[in-house]
Amino acid sequence: MAVNDTDERLRQAVEDHKAGRYDQAAAGYQVVLAAEPRNARAAHFLGVLTLQGGRIDEAAELLARAVAESPDWHDARNNYGVALREQGRVSDAIEQFRTVTGALPNEFNPRNNLAAALLIAGDTAGAIEAGEAAHRLDAEHPEPLLTIATALLLRHDPEGALGRIAHVLARQPENERAVALYRTAMSRIVQPWHFPMMNDHLRNEAYEAAIRRAVTPDALVLDIGTGAGLLSMMAARAGARQVVTCEMTGPVAAKAQQIIAANRLQDRITVFNKPSHALTVGADLPERADVLVSEVFDSDLLSEGVLSTLEDAHARLIKKGAKIIPQAASAMVVLAGGDQLKAMVHVDRAAGFDVGMFNQFMPERFVFDGQRFKFDWLSEPAAALSFDFRRTRYPHDQQIVEIKAARSGLCLGVVQWLRIDLDDTTVFENRPDTPPEFPSGWMHSLYTFAPPIEVRAGQTVRLIAGHSRQFPYFRFAGLTD
Repeated sequence: MAVNDTDERLRQAVEDHKAGRYDQAAAGYQVVLAAEPRNARAAHFLGVLTLQGGRIDEAAELLARAVAESPDWHDARNNYGVALREQGRVSDAIEQFRTVTGALPNEFNPRNNLAAALLIAGDTAGAIEAGEAAHRLDAEHPEPLLTIATALLLRHDPEGALGRIAHVLARQPENERAVALYRTAMSRIVQPWHFPMMNDHLRNEAYEAAIRRAVTPDALVLDIGTGAGLLSMMAARAGARQVVTCEMTGPVAAKAQQIIAANRLQDRITVFNKPSHALTVGADLPERADVLVSEVFDSDLLSEGVLSTLEDAHARLIKKGAKIIPQAASAMVVLAGGDQLKAMVHVDRAAGFDVGMFNQFMPERFVFDGQRFKFDWLSEPAAALSFDFRRTRYPHDQQIVEIKAARSGLCLGVVQWLRIDLDDTTVFENRPDTPPEFPSGWMHSLYTFAPPIEVRAGQTVRLIAGHSRQFPYFRFAGLTD
Protein backbone atom coordinates (compact mmCIF):
# COMPACT_ATOMS: atom_id res chain seq x y z
CA MET A 1 0.00 0.00 0.00
CA ALA A 2 1.40 3.39 -1.03
CA VAL A 3 2.16 5.98 1.63
CA ASN A 4 -0.68 8.23 0.51
CA ASP A 5 -3.06 5.26 0.56
CA THR A 6 -1.94 4.41 4.10
CA ASP A 7 -2.49 7.97 5.29
CA GLU A 8 -5.94 8.05 3.71
CA ARG A 9 -6.85 4.68 5.23
CA LEU A 10 -5.72 5.89 8.68
CA ARG A 11 -7.65 9.16 8.28
CA GLN A 12 -10.81 7.25 7.39
CA ALA A 13 -10.33 4.86 10.35
CA VAL A 14 -10.01 7.82 12.72
CA GLU A 15 -13.21 9.35 11.27
CA ASP A 16 -15.02 6.04 11.77
CA HIS A 17 -13.67 5.92 15.32
CA LYS A 18 -14.94 9.42 16.12
CA ALA A 19 -18.33 8.59 14.58
CA GLY A 20 -18.72 5.47 16.70
CA ARG A 21 -18.27 3.04 13.81
CA TYR A 22 -15.87 0.97 15.86
CA ASP A 23 -15.80 -2.20 13.75
CA GLN A 24 -14.94 -0.23 10.62
CA ALA A 25 -12.33 1.77 12.55
CA ALA A 26 -10.67 -1.37 13.92
CA ALA A 27 -10.57 -2.91 10.46
CA GLY A 28 -8.96 0.23 9.08
CA TYR A 29 -6.28 0.35 11.80
CA GLN A 30 -5.47 -3.31 11.15
CA VAL A 31 -5.03 -2.63 7.44
CA VAL A 32 -2.63 0.23 8.22
CA LEU A 33 -0.63 -1.88 10.70
CA ALA A 34 -0.39 -4.72 8.20
CA ALA A 35 1.27 -2.27 5.81
CA GLU A 36 3.18 -0.29 8.45
CA PRO A 37 3.73 -2.37 11.63
CA ARG A 38 5.49 0.58 13.32
CA ASN A 39 2.68 3.08 12.75
CA ALA A 40 2.27 4.52 16.26
CA ARG A 41 -1.09 6.21 15.61
CA ALA A 42 -2.72 3.07 14.24
CA ALA A 43 -1.30 0.98 17.08
CA HIS A 44 -2.48 3.52 19.68
CA PHE A 45 -6.03 3.96 18.36
CA LEU A 46 -6.50 0.23 17.82
CA GLY A 47 -5.12 -0.34 21.31
CA VAL A 48 -7.69 2.06 22.76
CA LEU A 49 -10.52 0.26 20.94
CA THR A 50 -9.22 -3.11 22.06
CA LEU A 51 -8.92 -1.88 25.66
CA GLN A 52 -12.51 -0.66 25.58
CA GLY A 53 -13.53 -4.07 24.27
CA GLY A 54 -11.97 -5.78 27.28
CA ARG A 55 -9.11 -7.53 25.45
CA ILE A 56 -6.55 -6.23 27.92
CA ASP A 57 -3.44 -8.19 26.95
CA GLU A 58 -3.88 -7.42 23.26
CA ALA A 59 -4.46 -3.76 24.06
CA ALA A 60 -1.33 -3.58 26.23
CA GLU A 61 0.80 -5.00 23.41
CA LEU A 62 -0.56 -2.46 20.90
CA LEU A 63 -0.15 0.49 23.27
CA ALA A 64 3.35 -0.61 24.20
CA ARG A 65 4.18 -0.57 20.50
CA ALA A 66 2.81 2.97 20.18
CA VAL A 67 4.87 4.19 23.14
CA ALA A 68 8.00 2.51 21.80
CA GLU A 69 7.58 4.28 18.46
CA SER A 70 6.56 7.66 19.97
CA PRO A 71 7.97 7.96 23.52
CA ASP A 72 6.85 11.58 23.87
CA TRP A 73 3.25 10.89 22.88
CA HIS A 74 1.74 11.34 26.33
CA ASP A 75 -1.79 10.23 25.45
CA ALA A 76 -0.43 6.91 24.26
CA ARG A 77 1.68 6.53 27.42
CA ASN A 78 -1.30 7.38 29.63
CA ASN A 79 -3.48 4.78 27.90
CA TYR A 80 -0.67 2.26 28.10
CA GLY A 81 -0.65 2.89 31.86
CA VAL A 82 -4.37 2.13 31.99
CA ALA A 83 -3.81 -1.16 30.17
CA LEU A 84 -0.97 -2.08 32.52
CA ARG A 85 -3.17 -1.28 35.52
CA GLU A 86 -5.91 -3.52 34.14
CA GLN A 87 -3.36 -6.30 33.64
CA GLY A 88 -2.47 -6.05 37.32
CA ARG A 89 0.98 -4.60 36.58
CA VAL A 90 0.27 -1.70 38.91
CA SER A 91 3.84 -0.60 39.62
CA ASP A 92 4.53 -0.42 35.86
CA ALA A 93 1.31 1.57 35.39
CA ILE A 94 2.34 4.01 38.13
CA GLU A 95 5.67 4.54 36.37
CA GLN A 96 3.87 5.44 33.13
CA PHE A 97 1.45 7.83 34.86
CA ARG A 98 4.29 9.53 36.75
CA THR A 99 6.13 10.10 33.49
CA VAL A 100 3.06 11.73 31.97
CA THR A 101 2.18 13.85 35.00
CA GLY A 102 5.79 15.03 35.16
CA ALA A 103 5.56 16.23 31.56
CA LEU A 104 1.96 17.47 31.77
CA PRO A 105 1.33 18.58 35.38
CA ASN A 106 -1.93 20.35 34.48
CA GLU A 107 -3.58 17.42 32.67
CA PHE A 108 -6.46 15.84 34.58
CA ASN A 109 -6.61 12.30 33.16
CA PRO A 110 -3.09 11.10 33.96
CA ARG A 111 -3.25 12.64 37.43
CA ASN A 112 -6.59 10.94 38.06
CA ASN A 113 -5.24 7.65 36.73
CA LEU A 114 -2.18 7.96 38.95
CA ALA A 115 -4.38 8.41 42.02
CA ALA A 116 -6.40 5.30 41.17
CA ALA A 117 -3.26 3.22 40.57
CA LEU A 118 -1.66 4.35 43.82
CA LEU A 119 -4.83 3.36 45.65
CA ILE A 120 -4.71 -0.11 44.11
CA ALA A 121 -1.06 -0.36 45.15
CA GLY A 122 -2.02 0.41 48.75
CA ASP A 123 -0.29 3.79 48.83
CA THR A 124 -3.19 5.65 50.46
CA ALA A 125 -1.14 8.77 51.20
CA GLY A 126 0.00 8.97 47.58
CA ALA A 127 -3.53 8.31 46.32
CA ILE A 128 -4.89 11.16 48.45
CA GLU A 129 -2.16 13.54 47.27
CA ALA A 130 -2.67 12.66 43.60
CA GLY A 131 -6.44 12.70 44.00
CA GLU A 132 -6.37 16.18 45.54
CA ALA A 133 -4.20 17.38 42.64
CA ALA A 134 -6.65 15.90 40.12
CA HIS A 135 -9.59 17.46 41.96
CA ARG A 136 -7.96 20.87 41.72
CA LEU A 137 -7.71 20.38 37.96
CA ASP A 138 -11.39 19.38 37.61
CA ALA A 139 -13.50 20.12 40.66
CA GLU A 140 -16.65 18.68 39.06
CA HIS A 141 -15.29 15.24 38.22
CA PRO A 142 -16.36 12.61 40.78
CA GLU A 143 -13.52 10.10 40.43
CA PRO A 144 -10.75 11.92 42.32
CA LEU A 145 -13.06 12.55 45.27
CA LEU A 146 -14.17 8.93 45.35
CA THR A 147 -10.57 7.75 45.17
CA ILE A 148 -9.72 10.03 48.10
CA ALA A 149 -12.77 8.79 50.00
CA THR A 150 -11.74 5.17 49.51
CA ALA A 151 -8.22 5.93 50.69
CA LEU A 152 -9.57 7.70 53.78
CA LEU A 153 -11.76 4.72 54.60
CA LEU A 154 -8.68 2.51 54.38
CA ARG A 155 -6.95 4.94 56.76
CA HIS A 156 -9.86 4.60 59.23
CA ASP A 157 -11.16 8.13 58.65
CA PRO A 158 -14.80 7.57 57.66
CA GLU A 159 -15.88 11.11 58.54
CA GLY A 160 -13.22 12.56 56.24
CA ALA A 161 -14.37 10.16 53.53
CA LEU A 162 -17.99 11.14 54.04
CA GLY A 163 -17.27 14.79 53.23
CA ARG A 164 -15.87 13.85 49.80
CA ILE A 165 -18.69 11.40 49.12
CA ALA A 166 -21.34 13.97 50.04
CA HIS A 167 -19.76 16.42 47.58
CA VAL A 168 -20.25 13.88 44.78
CA LEU A 169 -23.78 12.90 45.81
CA ALA A 170 -24.87 16.55 45.91
CA ARG A 171 -24.20 16.68 42.16
CA GLN A 172 -24.76 13.05 41.19
CA PRO A 173 -27.21 11.44 43.64
CA GLU A 174 -27.42 8.27 41.53
CA ASN A 175 -23.66 7.71 41.31
CA GLU A 176 -23.49 4.01 42.24
CA ARG A 177 -19.92 4.09 43.49
CA ALA A 178 -20.66 7.12 45.66
CA VAL A 179 -23.82 5.50 47.04
CA ALA A 180 -21.90 2.33 47.94
CA LEU A 181 -19.08 4.29 49.59
CA TYR A 182 -21.63 6.38 51.50
CA ARG A 183 -23.12 3.25 53.05
CA THR A 184 -19.64 1.95 53.90
CA ALA A 185 -18.62 5.22 55.55
CA MET A 186 -21.86 5.54 57.48
CA SER A 187 -21.65 1.94 58.71
CA ARG A 188 -18.25 2.77 60.19
CA ILE A 189 -19.39 6.05 61.70
CA VAL A 190 -22.75 4.87 63.06
CA GLN A 191 -22.03 1.62 64.86
CA PRO A 192 -24.64 -1.14 64.41
CA TRP A 193 -25.19 -1.50 68.16
CA HIS A 194 -27.35 1.66 68.01
CA PHE A 195 -30.22 -0.41 66.62
CA PRO A 196 -30.47 -3.18 69.23
CA MET A 197 -29.78 -0.56 71.90
CA MET A 198 -32.80 1.50 70.88
CA ASN A 199 -34.87 -1.68 70.59
CA ASP A 200 -33.87 -2.78 74.11
CA HIS A 201 -37.13 -1.90 75.81
CA LEU A 202 -35.88 -3.10 79.22
CA ARG A 203 -33.04 -0.60 79.09
CA ASN A 204 -35.36 2.13 77.80
CA GLU A 205 -37.88 1.51 80.58
CA ALA A 206 -35.14 1.61 83.21
CA TYR A 207 -33.75 4.92 81.94
CA GLU A 208 -37.16 6.50 81.59
CA ALA A 209 -38.24 5.48 85.09
CA ALA A 210 -35.13 7.09 86.60
CA ILE A 211 -35.47 10.20 84.42
CA ARG A 212 -39.09 10.70 85.48
CA ARG A 213 -38.09 10.55 89.14
CA ALA A 214 -35.18 12.96 88.68
CA VAL A 215 -36.58 15.63 86.39
CA THR A 216 -38.59 18.55 87.73
CA PRO A 217 -40.26 21.35 85.73
CA ASP A 218 -37.40 23.77 86.52
CA ALA A 219 -34.63 21.26 85.72
CA LEU A 220 -31.88 21.91 83.19
CA VAL A 221 -30.82 18.49 81.89
CA LEU A 222 -27.48 17.69 80.28
CA ASP A 223 -27.47 14.52 78.15
CA ILE A 224 -23.97 13.35 77.17
CA GLY A 225 -23.95 11.09 74.11
CA THR A 226 -27.04 12.07 72.14
CA GLY A 227 -27.23 9.12 69.77
CA ALA A 228 -30.68 9.27 68.19
CA GLY A 229 -31.84 11.68 70.92
CA LEU A 230 -33.86 9.09 72.82
CA LEU A 231 -32.79 10.00 76.37
CA SER A 232 -33.07 13.72 75.65
CA MET A 233 -36.62 13.24 74.42
CA MET A 234 -37.41 11.22 77.54
CA ALA A 235 -36.15 14.11 79.68
CA ALA A 236 -38.23 16.62 77.71
CA ARG A 237 -41.29 14.38 78.01
CA ALA A 238 -40.67 14.16 81.76
CA GLY A 239 -41.09 17.94 81.96
CA ALA A 240 -37.56 19.40 81.92
CA ARG A 241 -37.56 23.12 81.13
CA GLN A 242 -34.53 22.65 78.87
CA VAL A 243 -32.34 19.80 77.65
CA VAL A 244 -28.82 20.33 76.28
CA THR A 245 -27.20 17.33 74.64
CA CYS A 246 -23.92 16.70 72.82
CA GLU A 247 -22.86 14.16 70.22
CA MET A 248 -19.33 13.82 68.84
CA THR A 249 -20.27 12.18 65.55
CA GLY A 250 -21.45 14.73 63.00
CA PRO A 251 -23.93 12.63 60.98
CA VAL A 252 -25.44 11.21 64.18
CA ALA A 253 -25.85 14.69 65.68
CA ALA A 254 -27.53 15.92 62.49
CA LYS A 255 -29.89 12.95 62.43
CA ALA A 256 -30.76 13.45 66.11
CA GLN A 257 -31.77 17.04 65.34
CA GLN A 258 -34.09 15.77 62.60
CA ILE A 259 -35.60 13.15 64.90
CA ILE A 260 -36.12 15.67 67.70
CA ALA A 261 -37.80 18.08 65.26
CA ALA A 262 -40.00 15.29 63.90
CA ASN A 263 -41.17 14.71 67.49
CA ARG A 264 -41.80 18.47 67.92
CA LEU A 265 -39.29 18.89 70.73
CA GLN A 266 -36.77 21.15 68.97
CA ASP A 267 -37.76 24.15 71.13
CA ARG A 268 -36.78 22.32 74.31
CA ILE A 269 -33.78 20.26 73.21
CA THR A 270 -30.54 21.74 71.87
CA VAL A 271 -28.06 19.40 70.16
CA PHE A 272 -24.37 20.26 69.92
CA ASN A 273 -22.04 18.37 67.58
CA LYS A 274 -19.08 18.28 69.94
CA PRO A 275 -17.75 16.19 72.83
CA SER A 276 -18.82 17.12 76.32
CA HIS A 277 -15.27 18.28 77.06
CA ALA A 278 -15.86 21.09 74.53
CA LEU A 279 -19.10 22.33 76.10
CA THR A 280 -18.93 25.54 78.12
CA VAL A 281 -21.29 27.04 80.66
CA GLY A 282 -22.48 30.45 79.53
CA ALA A 283 -22.21 29.57 75.84
CA ASP A 284 -23.62 26.08 75.30
CA LEU A 285 -25.26 25.69 78.71
CA PRO A 286 -27.00 28.68 80.31
CA GLU A 287 -25.82 27.44 83.71
CA ARG A 288 -24.61 24.25 85.32
CA ALA A 289 -27.10 21.43 84.85
CA ASP A 290 -29.41 20.07 87.54
CA VAL A 291 -29.56 16.57 86.05
CA LEU A 292 -26.90 14.65 84.13
CA VAL A 293 -28.02 11.80 81.89
CA SER A 294 -25.40 9.76 80.05
CA GLU A 295 -25.08 6.53 78.15
CA VAL A 296 -21.43 6.31 77.22
CA PHE A 297 -20.76 2.70 78.17
CA ASP A 298 -19.10 0.13 76.00
CA SER A 299 -19.61 -3.57 76.63
CA ASP A 300 -16.57 -3.54 78.92
CA LEU A 301 -17.99 -0.52 80.82
CA LEU A 302 -15.03 1.86 80.46
CA SER A 303 -13.61 2.08 76.95
CA GLU A 304 -15.90 4.90 75.75
CA GLY A 305 -14.19 7.16 78.29
CA VAL A 306 -16.99 7.35 80.85
CA LEU A 307 -14.66 8.13 83.78
CA SER A 308 -12.95 11.16 82.24
CA THR A 309 -16.29 12.34 80.84
CA LEU A 310 -17.95 12.31 84.26
CA GLU A 311 -14.96 13.85 86.02
CA ASP A 312 -15.08 16.76 83.60
CA ALA A 313 -18.84 17.09 83.98
CA HIS A 314 -18.55 17.27 87.77
CA ALA A 315 -15.80 19.87 87.52
CA ARG A 316 -17.43 22.19 84.96
CA LEU A 317 -20.91 21.30 83.74
CA ILE A 318 -23.21 20.19 86.56
CA LYS A 319 -24.19 21.59 89.93
CA LYS A 320 -22.93 20.19 93.18
CA GLY A 321 -25.49 17.62 94.24
CA ALA A 322 -26.87 17.25 90.70
CA LYS A 323 -28.80 14.08 90.03
CA ILE A 324 -26.71 11.62 88.01
CA ILE A 325 -28.36 9.01 85.77
CA PRO A 326 -27.03 6.38 86.02
CA GLN A 327 -25.65 6.97 89.48
CA ALA A 328 -23.46 3.85 89.53
CA ALA A 329 -22.32 0.91 87.43
CA SER A 330 -20.50 -2.35 87.95
CA ALA A 331 -18.64 -4.88 85.87
CA MET A 332 -20.26 -8.16 86.88
CA VAL A 333 -18.34 -11.40 86.41
CA VAL A 334 -18.94 -15.14 86.70
CA LEU A 335 -16.53 -18.05 86.47
CA ALA A 336 -17.14 -19.60 83.04
CA GLY A 337 -16.47 -22.83 81.21
CA GLY A 338 -18.06 -25.10 78.64
CA ASP A 339 -17.12 -26.72 75.37
CA GLN A 340 -18.57 -24.00 73.10
CA LEU A 341 -16.61 -21.27 74.85
CA LYS A 342 -13.46 -23.39 74.99
CA ALA A 343 -13.58 -23.96 71.24
CA MET A 344 -13.44 -20.19 70.68
CA VAL A 345 -10.32 -19.46 72.78
CA HIS A 346 -8.37 -22.69 73.37
CA VAL A 347 -7.11 -25.60 71.27
CA ASP A 348 -5.63 -29.04 72.01
CA ARG A 349 -5.74 -31.16 68.88
CA ALA A 350 -6.86 -30.30 65.34
CA ALA A 351 -7.21 -32.77 62.44
CA GLY A 352 -5.37 -35.34 64.56
CA PHE A 353 -2.39 -33.09 65.29
CA ASP A 354 -1.19 -31.71 68.62
CA VAL A 355 -1.43 -27.92 68.18
CA GLY A 356 -1.61 -27.02 71.86
CA MET A 357 1.43 -24.78 71.68
CA PHE A 358 -0.74 -22.28 69.79
CA ASN A 359 -2.42 -21.51 73.13
CA GLN A 360 0.48 -19.14 73.75
CA PHE A 361 -1.64 -16.75 71.66
CA MET A 362 -4.83 -17.30 73.68
CA PRO A 363 -6.77 -14.03 73.50
CA GLU A 364 -6.90 -11.95 76.67
CA ARG A 365 -10.50 -10.95 75.90
CA PHE A 366 -13.09 -12.62 73.70
CA VAL A 367 -16.29 -10.66 72.93
CA PHE A 368 -19.46 -12.64 72.22
CA ASP A 369 -23.25 -12.60 72.52
CA GLY A 370 -23.96 -14.51 75.69
CA GLN A 371 -27.72 -14.47 75.05
CA ARG A 372 -27.22 -16.84 72.11
CA PHE A 373 -23.81 -18.35 72.80
CA LYS A 374 -24.20 -20.64 75.81
CA PHE A 375 -21.54 -21.38 78.41
CA ASP A 376 -21.30 -23.09 81.80
CA TRP A 377 -21.77 -20.89 84.87
CA LEU A 378 -19.29 -22.22 87.43
CA SER A 379 -20.11 -19.66 90.15
CA GLU A 380 -22.64 -17.10 91.20
CA PRO A 381 -22.16 -13.57 89.77
CA ALA A 382 -19.92 -11.08 91.58
CA ALA A 383 -19.35 -7.35 91.20
CA ALA A 384 -15.67 -7.18 90.27
CA LEU A 385 -15.43 -3.42 89.61
CA SER A 386 -17.92 -0.83 90.81
CA PHE A 387 -18.12 2.92 90.24
CA ASP A 388 -20.25 5.51 92.03
CA PHE A 389 -20.74 8.22 89.43
CA ARG A 390 -21.73 10.71 92.10
CA ARG A 391 -18.05 10.85 93.03
CA THR A 392 -15.94 13.49 91.32
CA ARG A 393 -12.72 11.50 90.77
CA TYR A 394 -11.96 7.95 89.64
CA PRO A 395 -8.27 7.09 90.13
CA HIS A 396 -6.61 3.92 88.88
CA ASP A 397 -7.70 1.05 91.04
CA GLN A 398 -6.91 -2.63 91.59
CA GLN A 399 -8.28 -5.14 94.08
CA ILE A 400 -8.53 -8.84 94.81
CA VAL A 401 -11.97 -10.33 94.27
CA GLU A 402 -12.72 -13.78 95.67
CA ILE A 403 -15.27 -15.92 93.81
CA LYS A 404 -16.39 -19.29 95.15
CA ALA A 405 -16.92 -22.01 92.56
CA ALA A 406 -20.41 -23.46 92.74
CA ARG A 407 -19.69 -26.21 90.21
CA SER A 408 -16.64 -28.19 89.13
CA GLY A 409 -15.15 -27.86 85.67
CA LEU A 410 -12.48 -26.35 83.45
CA CYS A 411 -12.60 -22.60 84.10
CA LEU A 412 -11.64 -20.63 81.00
CA GLY A 413 -11.85 -17.28 82.78
CA VAL A 414 -14.60 -14.88 83.80
CA VAL A 415 -17.49 -13.71 81.65
CA GLN A 416 -18.24 -10.00 82.23
CA TRP A 417 -21.40 -7.93 81.71
CA LEU A 418 -22.86 -4.63 82.92
CA ARG A 419 -24.97 -3.73 85.92
CA ILE A 420 -26.23 -0.16 85.74
CA ASP A 421 -27.82 1.47 88.78
CA LEU A 422 -29.99 4.19 87.27
CA ASP A 423 -30.90 5.43 90.75
CA ASP A 424 -31.71 3.95 94.17
CA THR A 425 -34.78 2.21 92.73
CA THR A 426 -34.03 1.01 89.21
CA VAL A 427 -31.27 -1.37 88.12
CA PHE A 428 -30.57 -2.71 84.63
CA GLU A 429 -28.29 -5.63 83.73
CA ASN A 430 -27.49 -7.19 80.38
CA ARG A 431 -27.03 -10.62 81.97
CA PRO A 432 -25.96 -13.30 79.51
CA ASP A 433 -28.88 -15.48 80.64
CA THR A 434 -31.44 -12.88 79.54
CA PRO A 435 -33.78 -14.50 76.97
CA PRO A 436 -32.61 -13.71 73.40
CA GLU A 437 -35.93 -12.12 72.50
CA PHE A 438 -34.81 -9.10 74.52
CA PRO A 439 -31.98 -7.69 72.36
CA SER A 440 -29.16 -5.71 73.91
CA GLY A 441 -26.70 -3.36 72.24
CA TRP A 442 -24.05 -4.53 74.68
CA MET A 443 -22.09 -7.73 74.19
CA HIS A 444 -20.41 -9.94 76.78
CA SER A 445 -16.70 -10.51 77.33
CA LEU A 446 -14.69 -13.52 78.38
CA TYR A 447 -11.49 -12.47 80.13
CA THR A 448 -9.41 -15.62 79.85
CA PHE A 449 -7.18 -17.42 82.28
CA ALA A 450 -4.04 -18.52 80.46
CA PRO A 451 -3.89 -21.42 80.92
CA PRO A 452 -7.43 -22.42 81.96
CA ILE A 453 -7.73 -23.92 85.45
CA GLU A 454 -9.63 -26.89 86.82
CA VAL A 455 -11.85 -25.85 89.72
CA ARG A 456 -13.84 -27.93 92.18
CA ALA A 457 -17.11 -26.85 93.74
CA GLY A 458 -16.34 -25.04 96.99
CA GLN A 459 -12.91 -23.76 95.94
CA THR A 460 -12.26 -20.01 95.83
CA VAL A 461 -10.77 -18.32 92.80
CA ARG A 462 -8.83 -15.18 93.60
CA LEU A 463 -9.12 -12.60 90.81
CA ILE A 464 -7.15 -9.41 90.26
CA ALA A 465 -9.70 -6.84 89.10
CA GLY A 466 -8.52 -3.41 88.04
CA HIS A 467 -8.74 -0.70 85.44
CA SER A 468 -6.52 1.76 83.62
CA ARG A 469 -9.43 4.25 83.49
CA GLN A 470 -10.04 3.36 79.84
CA PHE A 471 -10.04 -0.44 80.07
CA PRO A 472 -10.83 -2.95 82.81
CA TYR A 473 -8.78 -6.11 83.35
CA PHE A 474 -9.41 -9.36 85.21
CA ARG A 475 -6.55 -11.81 85.88
CA PHE A 476 -6.25 -15.09 87.73
CA ALA A 477 -4.41 -14.64 91.04
CA GLY A 478 -4.76 -17.99 92.75
CA LEU A 479 -6.97 -20.86 93.87
CA THR A 480 -7.72 -21.84 97.48
CA ASP A 481 -9.76 -24.60 99.09
